[in-house]
Amino acid sequence: MSLLEVLAALAIFVFSAYALTQMVDNASHAAMKARRLAKAQLLAETKMDEVISGAIPLSTGGGNIDEEATGWSYSVTVTPEQWSAVQDASTNTSITGLNTVIVTVDYSLSGAEPIEYSISRLILDPRLRQPASSTGGP
Repeated sequence: MSLLEVLAALAIFVFSAYALTQMVDNASHAAMKARRLAKAQLLAETKMDEVISGAIPLSTGGGNIDEEATGWSYSVTVTPEQWSAVQDASTNTSITGLNTVIVTVDYSLSGAEPIEYSISRLILDPRLRQPASSTGGP
């Protein structure tokens, strides 16, 4: 009778150990995905800030992100909002004032789960920005 009880306890222990290793493995994968998603969000916000500041031209394009980790790339999609067109008095041409900009960051590396994160904003065309006028005195 005691041998049967030991075998039953051993079977319960093996199944419990297997279940625990599966839970740890799932938690590890979820943590890695969360870390990559957070990095994708930060990279997308950084690229959007570069578009807003003019470091990246306000045009559709993309490329690889120069990071220490490989597998990251981005794309920028610019859609002019026709309802916001204004007339440029100096060149007598029409300039679209606002543009919908979508920045998408992708992570794809063999053997890893792909990640994609997008952020969108309405951005004023940099050609329409006016420098602050100086008042002429201290």
